[in-house]
Amino acid sequence: MSVLTIYTIFAIDFNKAFFVDDADIIFSCVHIVSMLIFVIEIFVLSRIESGYTLGFYFWIDVFSTLTMVLELIWIEDFMN
Repeated sequence: MSVLTIYTIFAIDFNKAFFVDDADIIFSCVHIVSMLIFVIEIFVLSRIESGYTLGFYFWIDVFSTLTMVLELIWIEDFMN
């Protein structure tokens, strides 16, 4: 999960800096897959770990996953 977290933090920036516009869709699709993995992680931790649901780390995980939506190219184009 650490590698996936580092990817999601820096991938969109690398895309904008070093790749052409055609790569935006690929990066957004990979970003969606990583968001789904984070959602699955939240669900699994909610089921396994007592005290996680509605706790501090639960909300940090939920909000950080929700903010990943803003980095999708379709949402970014809509906001501009």
